[in-house]
Order: sequence, then structure tokens, then C-alpha cells
Amino acid sequence: MPFWSARNRRLDAVTGLRPPVLGALLALGMISAALDGIGIGLTIPLLHVLTGQAAEGNGWFASALGGFADDLPDLQRALVIVAAILGLLALKNLSQWTGMLLNGWIYGRTSHLLRTTLVSRLTRSPLGFVTGSDPGRLLNILSNESWRVADAIQARIAIATGLVTGSVLLVFLLLLSWRMTLAVAIGLGIVQLLHGALSRRLRPASSDLARKNRNLANRMLHIIHSGRLVRLFNRQASEEAEFAARSEEVRRSVFLLDRRKASIGPIMEMMQSVLFLGVVIFALLSGTDFATIAAFLILLYRLQPQARTVQGAIAQLDAWTGSFDEVGWLLENDSCERSSSGNEPFRKLTNRIEFRDVSVSFMAEGAEVRALRGASFSLVRGRATAIVGSSGSGKTTLVNLLCRFLEPGSGAIEVDGVPLHTIDLVEWRSRIAVASLDLDLFDGTLAQNIAYGHPAADEAAVELAARQADLHDFVCSLPDGFSTQVGQRGENLSAGQRQRVILARAFIRDPEILILDEATNSLDALSETRITQMLAAFASRRTVIVISHHMSAIDFCQDVVVLRNGEVQYAGNKSGIEHQRIEDLLAVGGSR
Repeated sequence: MPFWSARNRRLDAVTGLRPPVLGALLALGMISAALDGIGIGLTIPLLHVLTGQAAEGNGWFASALGGFADDLPDLQRALVIVAAILGLLALKNLSQWTGMLLNGWIYGRTSHLLRTTLVSRLTRSPLGFVTGSDPGRLLNILSNESWRVADAIQARIAIATGLVTGSVLLVFLLLLSWRMTLAVAIGLGIVQLLHGALSRRLRPASSDLARKNRNLANRMLHIIHSGRLVRLFNRQASEEAEFAARSEEVRRSVFLLDRRKASIGPIMEMMQSVLFLGVVIFALLSGTDFATIAAFLILLYRLQPQARTVQGAIAQLDAWTGSFDEVGWLLENDSCERSSSGNEPFRKLTNRIEFRDVSVSFMAEGAEVRALRGASFSLVRGRATAIVGSSGSGKTTLVNLLCRFLEPGSGAIEVDGVPLHTIDLVEWRSRIAVASLDLDLFDGTLAQNIAYGHPAADEAAVELAARQADLHDFVCSLPDGFSTQVGQRGENLSAGQRQRVILARAFIRDPEILILDEATNSLDALSETRITQMLAAFASRRTVIVISHHMSAIDFCQDVVVLRNGEVQYAGNKSGIEHQRIEDLLAVGGSR
């Protein structure tokens, strides 16, 4: 992957990696390398003093260092040189320490911003993108690949700082001996070519690992969400075997990737050792004095970790190619654009919602499926409307259109004469409440699940919503009351209790438009009667839309929309269609 590819630039924008921050880190690396180079260079006059040899002047830089404090007696000169070397070493370590702190801050910030951006991408994308994507893939991106990409961003920083630091050290090597430096540069070029060939072998293994991690995540989700199903049909052994097979695939892919990565280090170390010894022999044959050779070798020794860091980071980037591809898919996929929001304000519905010749279609197995065909009807304020029809008739599509999870393929939806797509999306959804079994409860308390519909609600509002949903008496019978934990997806509650909590969550919003999607199916007759009475009173001042197969749940509705195969068969006052006709339609199938 190119170091400054478009995807890298996109990741930099997402993670807030700005040039000034990176520049400060690189500057600290340069300062550290420069201090290190000068300090190592001062070993030349120190060795001259200790060996009693006169400076032979291999180049102006070596000559300049050889003349450092040469007006002092040997002992004093040695002490001054040692003090200077220690001072430079202290400053170098201080700059390195500062760089490490800055690097740690950058890593933490980039990791945090990347994860939050991915979550924001999911929560703000059209619902169709999320529901149409592989859930295992999304889980794997958030739980695994995002961490690897954060590490890869850190590897890119390591490459940049390693190159800058190594370049400074190369300058000092060049100043000491251009001939030996040229030999080193040629040798490093050969080593890097070999390293590139080896690291490219990591890319296909990385992509394969990302795919198998995705499959494993899918099995994890299946085991978590299908606990009752697995036990009911005694499929524990087969599920364990399937999970073990997926896990084994991941293990083999990880081992293959690690095996290829592990071979790079020893080969590079051998090549660098050959280079190191070759430089020593070349220096001796070229007649360079001992002090200069020693300083050059120390600098070369300091350069080796930088070279290994750059090589290792490049290998890591190649090893994380699959992770880059997965995270990049979520960030860059065209179908993941956020839903557009209009600018028209919305406070309340004053007249009606009008569907005008609305059609919606989607692709399934290469064929176009029409979910709605020219649907036209009205939802009037102050009235309750029942939407009925067999499975696949388009009822849920209507709900998704009202919530703007979908947009019409043709036709228009108007709210008091204003096109729905021009209304501010946040304001519109804030005045809608949906009670549906598809809207799961989350792992928290009863109060938290109810207040999710209106986070600013106080205890009194939570209690009132519970009373409206015929839930209050049940809550009062619990030892912890509203603080009772409902469990993941409400597993600690019965079906009827879950349904009451879902209703309370909708009621607490006091919405302009209330949509009940099979929201009373699991209630006992007494609770259903109480709730429908409350809904009848609510509908007189707001708008209620009821989707249900229970005639008792739609008896209070004044209007009805009858759907069949995506077409409106009847829309109007419920008294205008025979009761038996509605029952015949309801007897065909389910609610979708």
C-alpha cells in the first residue's frame, strides 16, 4: 500500500493526524538523532586522548571534532569531552522521552477517533446499509480490524520517524566518510529490495485472515443469539464442531502470517551483519584511522534499529492489508452515505400525511421486487388508522417510509402539503414513536429501557409511561422496581412484559405520530383492552397507526388501509369495508 495513498489520507482525516502534530514528532526525532550523532562524533577526540594518537583528519567533520577542547591538558580535555557526551546523551534521552509521550498521545487519539468514526458511520448510515450488510463483518471491523488499522497508522508514523532519524544519522556518516557511507547506502538498498520482496508475501495472507475472522465473528453472533434454539434441538455438539472448524481456520491463517513474518527478521539481521562486517573491512582497506572507524561503526550501530523499525513497520503494513481493506470498505462504500436531511422545521402535524402514488422496489437474487406499487392514501391527524394485509403486502415498507429508513422510488409523501424529504430529519423522527417487537430491549434497567425513548425524562414521566402501558403494577411487584435488570434483549422478562416495556418506551415520547407494529400481540386480553382504550383517547388529539392481525387491536381505529402484494386495495373509513373482508385478509399470513 503506498505510504501516501488516498486511503491513508482518508484515514489521516478521520483520525485527526494533522501535519503539525506529525511534524512535531518528526522534529523531536531529528533533534534526538542530531544530538546522538554529535555525541558519538565526540568519541573521536576522546579516543585520540585515550590512545595518545594525533588526529589524522579524515575529512573536515572528523577534523573539527578532533580539535574539540584541544587547548586543554589531556586529563581535563578528556573530562570535558565526557561531560559533553553525557550532556548530549541526557538531552537526547529527554527529546526521545518527549517523543514517546507525544507518540503515545497520538496513538490513543487516533485509535479513539477511528473507532468512534466507524460507530458514527454505522449509526448514521441508512438502515438498509446496516441491515443488508454481513453482521459478522461489521462486528469484526469494530472489534478486530479497527485495532489493527490503528496499529497500522502507528506503523506509518514509525516509518516516518525512522526515515527522518535514519536520514540524520546518514548525514553524520557521510560527514565522517563518504566512501564508507556510499558502501552502506548500496548495501541498505540491496537489503531493502529483499525485504520488500519478502513482505509482499504477507498481503494475500492478511486478506485471507480478515475474511476468516469475519466468518468466525458470524459464528459468535449465531451462538450468542441462538441460545434457546441450540438447546431446544440439542445441537450443542454440532455448533461446537462448527465453531471449532472456523476457529481452526483462523488459527492456521494466523500461523501462516506469523510464519512469513518471522522469516523476515532473521534474514534481515544476517544481511545487516554482513553489511556491518563489510564496512569494517572496507574501512581498514581504505586507510581510515581507528577513531573515525570506531565513531562510524557506533553511528552505524545506532542506525540499525532505525532500519529495522522501518522494515518491521513496512512488513506490518503489508500484514494488515486486509484490515485496511475492511475498515476502508466501511468508510468509503458509496452505499454507506448518510441519509440526507431537509431544512424545513417540523413541530406538529396539523392536518394529514399524504401518500401520492408511492412505489418502492429492491433487488433480490438478481430480480426486482416491488414492495409497494402506486400506493395512495391519507393518514389524518386526530384519527387512528389500521394498516392490514398478508405477509409481504408492504406494511413494514410503509413504516420504514414514514420513519425515513427508506425513500420512495417514485411518487411523493407530503406532510401538511410539505414533501417529507425536505423536513429536518432529526425534528421529524423526534415527533415519531414506534412500538415494535423488532425494536429490542437492551441490557439495562427497566427505567433505562423506558427512558431510552426520551432521555431527559424524569422518574415521574417513566412511571406515567409504565402506567399507560399497563406495566406499573408488575414493576411495583419486583424487589428492585424500575431498577430491575431486563437482561440482553429483555431475556429476563416474559414476552408480554417485554411488549409492555416497548410500549412504555414509545409512550414516554408523547409523540405526534405513534406507530404500533404488532405491538400488542403478546398481551393478555385485559391488558390489551386497557391499552386500546388509552390509545383511542390518544388518537383523538394525535395520529395513531396500527399494524396488527388482532381485530381487537384495530377495533378502535376509524380508518383502514388494506394492502395486497404491495398495492392498496382499500383506503378510507373503516365503516366503508366489511368486517369479514378485513378478517379474510388477516387470515392469509403474518404481519410482514
